[in-house]
Amino acid sequence: MQSGKSLLVLLVLCSLIGLAGCGGAEHKDSDGEVPHTTLGVVPAPVGDGVLFARTSGVANLDLYLAHLGATGQKILAGDPRNDLQPAWSPDAQKVVFTSFRDGQADIFIMSATGTGVVNLTNNAARDAAPAWSPDGTRIAFATDRDGQFEIYTMKADGTGLTNLTQSAEHEYSPVWSPDGSRIAFISDSHAQLTAPQICVMGSDGTGRRVLVGRSLANSQPVWSPDGTRLAYVGLEKGNVEVFAVPATGGLPVNLTNSPGLDEAPAWSPDGQSLAFVSTRDGNADIYVMDADGTDQTRLTDNSYQDRSPAWDASGQFIVFLSARASRVGSLEVFVMKADGTDQHAVTTFGD
Repeated sequence: MQSGKSLLVLLVLCSLIGLAGCGGAEHKDSDGEVPHTTLGVVPAPVGDGVLFARTSGVANLDLYLAHLGATGQKILAGDPRNDLQPAWSPDAQKVVFTSFRDGQADIFIMSATGTGVVNLTNNAARDAAPAWSPDGTRIAFATDRDGQFEIYTMKADGTGLTNLTQSAEHEYSPVWSPDGSRIAFISDSHAQLTAPQICVMGSDGTGRRVLVGRSLANSQPVWSPDGTRLAYVGLEKGNVEVFAVPATGGLPVNLTNSPGLDEAPAWSPDGQSLAFVSTRDGNADIYVMDADGTDQTRLTDNSYQDRSPAWDASGQFIVFLSARASRVGSLEVFVMKADGTDQHAVTTFGD
């Protein structure tokens, strides 16, 4: 059985990927072959690149790059230990990621072509969930170097470490506001992360406030492109739903309000729409709705799981994960137009 601290690390590592992103295996085939696991999709802020982590070899996660205008994939970071949680620099020239290649979870940086890999944190603590500031000068991340997980920032070269939260609670999942002035994050006083609340603070750690009070499902905070609201996943009347809350505080609004599980909200670049995953029709599919929760439309409709929607930089396409092209249930990277048409696989693993 996992220890409490091991479970905590796993939850922190999964926190930026979402509920669906930490899975990926639907079934074994008749010969007992286990599907590969694919975690999240991260479209580039410039161009058509897409980063993702996928198991290869025996079981370790490696980082891959695919392009929306082509088919196939290239391994960027491969190591006998896990590489995951990639994040593009704002100019799409560099990538930060979490890796266990030096024995514990550290934050690494490399070029967008996979060269020049450098360990930025390089200490005995566990560092995870890196996020670039919008101006590309700083990286926020979660670390347990003070005993519990805290939100730190550092310069893009690994210097200038600063503890922003300095709290007795576990703080993780940092997300920068679009203008870089604020950071949203999850805070939880329980060792097993069973009572998370969604908070926001200034990028220097000042002005901390709770936006959403404690609830088991609170997760996946994402800023609207204009920085006025945060979408997140929460719980209402036993259902997991997508909510929105003003970034300055106020009453949360249940946007999805359905009997199924709704999660993985992703804002369109113009802030007019939200893509999300829902099981309301019996299977995990990709939906889209207006920013106020109206006009909820199902975009994918098949017997396989469709997960992890993310908009490309142009707002014309939605990237997602689907097992529909795999004989054993492995998730491949797919793309479709924002209206749900022209759905096709980008990656070609073929398992």
